[in-house]
Amino acid sequence: MHHSSHLSVVLDLSPTQWHLSAQHSLPLSTFLAQFLAFLNAHVAAKHENTLAVFGAFPAKSLCLYSSADPVPQSQPIDPNSYPPFKLVDSTIVTRIMQELDDLGEPGEEGNHAVILMLCNALSPSSSEFSRRRPHKSPML
Repeated sequence: MHHSSHLSVVLDLSPTQWHLSAQHSLPLSTFLAQFLAFLNAHVAAKHENTLAVFGAFPAKSLCLYSSADPVPQSQPIDPNSYPPFKLVDSTIVTRIMQELDDLGEPGEEGNHAVILMLCNALSPSSSEFSRRRPHKSPML
């Protein structure tokens, strides 16, 4: 008997690091296409599989996607995509782009929230997926 599984992923979304990565062959858009294919494979493996994606931005961490969140009522139908994949893809990409846009002009990024995000993702309460509450890193 095969049991469902849960996948939690923490993405380091430092704009500075992604800019440097893009100069050496891996832009964020290419990474996201490959990453979303990986997540969709997990979702496709078993209908009951669950997923949580956390993003660590400069001085902030948050849940980008959780399969525990309610599905939006007015999700547009795309005849060229499988609805669960479309939901995962569009939710994650939209949240990342919103957060990157909110960062504004590039500059000093301050404290990075990867450690805080890892603590959140690995804590016993992560089964509730932190309900998209942003977490601010303490400034040093």
